[in-house]
Amino acid sequence: MKKAIFGITLFLCGQAAFGQTSATQTLDINSKVFNSVRRLKVNLPAGYAEYPNRSYKVLYLFDAQSDPLFNLVNETNTYLNNNVNIYVEPVILVGIVTINRQFEFLPKNRTDQPLKDYWPKVKLGGADSLAISLRDEVMPMIKVVYRTNGYNIAVGHSLGGSFITYTLVKFPELFNAVIAISPNYYYDHKQILSTFDSLATTRILQNKFLYIAYGKGDKLEERFKPGTMLMQRILQRKNMAGLRWRVQSLDNDSHGTTPLEGIFKALIVFNKDLTTTDEQTDIFLKDKRTSYIDALQAYYKKQAITTGLQLPTIGDINRLAYNCFYAENKAEAIKIMQWGISLYPDDSNLFDSMGEFQQDAGNMKEARSCYSEGLTITEKQQPLLLPAAYQSKINWFKERMKTIEAK
Repeated sequence: MKKAIFGITLFLCGQAAFGQTSATQTLDINSKVFNSVRRLKVNLPAGYAEYPNRSYKVLYLFDAQSDPLFNLVNETNTYLNNNVNIYVEPVILVGIVTINRQFEFLPKNRTDQPLKDYWPKVKLGGADSLAISLRDEVMPMIKVVYRTNGYNIAVGHSLGGSFITYTLVKFPELFNAVIAISPNYYYDHKQILSTFDSLATTRILQNKFLYIAYGKGDKLEERFKPGTMLMQRILQRKNMAGLRWRVQSLDNDSHGTTPLEGIFKALIVFNKDLTTTDEQTDIFLKDKRTSYIDALQAYYKKQAITTGLQLPTIGDINRLAYNCFYAENKAEAIKIMQWGISLYPDDSNLFDSMGEFQQDAGNMKEARSCYSEGLTITEKQQPLLLPAAYQSKINWFKERMKTIEAK
């Protein structure tokens, strides 16, 4: 264990090396806001240790005291990264362990209605405290300890979904994207919806994303559904410029299982605006009015403005380029990789990929130059790499250069 800034203690569960998706790191924070120790769970994406130049979005999951829920979100994002026709970028997953859900997730009640829903002595109204702790304690610490890119996603179920919707209007600086599964908007005569509807300006929601899902049949789902439908009408009526949103019905009749369906659907909807589908790239390839690379660049420029992110990401560049490469559109693959390197000139993997493309095309001088640059980048990053990862990458680039010299 090692004491660090922000009064945190870090534990590693499972494999001890950073960057292994099977290793969950547990962080304890001495919170001044709550005057108690608060626990976080952190899981890093594959490749985190191997590519120290890369930074990541952070997905904050609420109710992470549930190991099954935490594992579900982690494995869902990992699965989608490899098994859908869009690029789903890996994220740093931070689980917020909740101690008192009713207190932490709900704003102060304005009426007596919540006292009829919960036992009379239940403590409510701590949502602002949780938001302030996130803003002043949790997020600054995560930013220092891990490589984040400043884009934060929130995922909450039930009261967790209520809380993260509340933060959109009361603490908009916290999250860029909110995924609320079966949220309770019924609370306190729909207080959260009234606050949302009374927004004097919608500029605080510029470049933000809101996804809300609801089920059916279950007692709680039926109770919460009218509030969700009202939220949908508010969103339609306000027509907020710059806010991407979706309200989606789930084919699910249990409040406890809506996360199983809702989270993976939300992540797909969210990521579709950050990338291109395989079908869309096929349209670009077939359209002879403009070049493929020009069509891609125009598309991603528009999506970057919409989302406020630098697009495409490194992973998406690799996907687009290799799709062309394996489809025998090798000249296009090289153009895409040149574009990627201009955006991310310190990523050794992109130079490795470009070296492969150039070598396949018989451009041995260019291929050797790419491998050499990848080697140089790796050497510069040695202090940031684990010894085994550093040596593996060094050996790889040297071997690639030998294949050229052998010819």
